[in-house]
Amino acid sequence: SGMSVGIWTPNRAGEFIGRLKYAPRNRRRDSIGATILGSFLQGLITLLMGAIGLTFFNFANDFNLPISWVYISIGLILVACLIIFQRGPLRNFREKHIKLVPSRIFAASGFAALRYLVFTSQFVLLLLAFGYEGDLVQAYFGVFVLYLIQTYMPGSMLSELGIREVLAIFLFAPFFENEMGAVMAAF
Repeated sequence: SGMSVGIWTPNRAGEFIGRLKYAPRNRRRDSIGATILGSFLQGLITLLMGAIGLTFFNFANDFNLPISWVYISIGLILVACLIIFQRGPLRNFREKHIKLVPSRIFAASGFAALRYLVFTSQFVLLLLAFGYEGDLVQAYFGVFVLYLIQTYMPGSMLSELGIREVLAIFLFAPFFENEMGAVMAAF
């Protein structure tokens, strides 16, 4: 139900509402905190892996990005998130709804990383199945970049239709004999 509601809302914010619909009434506060913390950790993994991808992906189409700007931007985003989460307007909400138990945060971080690895590996396998001729490590770095851009590009799921495919052409077309292989893997 989270996905069904999220498809119509900007940046899938409705997933949160859809998930709470089926949470037991006496656990809704815990569900709110767990959902927010899980989304934060998943976003953090995507941000960090995307930075690695931007650093090491061999952009074959003469894309020149000053990598220092990437790290400065990511650092500023992380610092802003931490300030807002620790001292800003979300502090009262965090204290009321999110139980920061180190062992649970560690476990949730592990699940977020595992989830990211599964989705990334599935994408890489599809690239290979559709004729990707590049290095396997470069395929992973490219997927890291694609997920970073797609995750932090504003819009609803419906407005994202075609975005992943265009990004796949931009990133992976030089590694395919026929660039439609990149589109099919992304689709």
